[in-house]
Amino acid sequence: MTPPDTAAGGAASKRRRSKPTPPPDTPESEEFWRAYPCRDDKYRFRFAFAEALKKASAAELIAGARRYAAKRAGEDPKWTKLAVNWLREERWLDEPAPARVIELNGGQPDAPHRANGRRLNPHDEAIRRQNEMCERVGF
Repeated sequence: MTPPDTAAGGAASKRRRSKPTPPPDTPESEEFWRAYPCRDDKYRFRFAFAEALKKASAAELIAGARRYAAKRAGEDPKWTKLAVNWLREERWLDEPAPARVIELNGGQPDAPHRANGRRLNPHDEAIRRQNEMCERVGF
């Protein structure tokens, strides 16, 4: 069996797929990109953002990106999702995490000084006084 003839006399040319052209950047996609905590793979992000816009408004996506950035603040960045995956998984629909609240005395002002059912030690008492002082000054 002989190889197919080529015009240049070399090996047969291989067909290569050209990369599809991504949708152009928009002010909304740029705002999302700036708000999102992991800015890798912008090429695939453009496609995912265009698809996500069919399911939600740009404002919803940007608000979700800001919530995710706040949630990831101070965390190891290697565990932060790529924007393309976050969009494909529709993570903008995730509920915001509730604020952490620590209640001393079970929320009752006249209860004995207890936290989580145990008596506070002197160090805990100092922390409680410091927290009360911070609350009084509005910090």
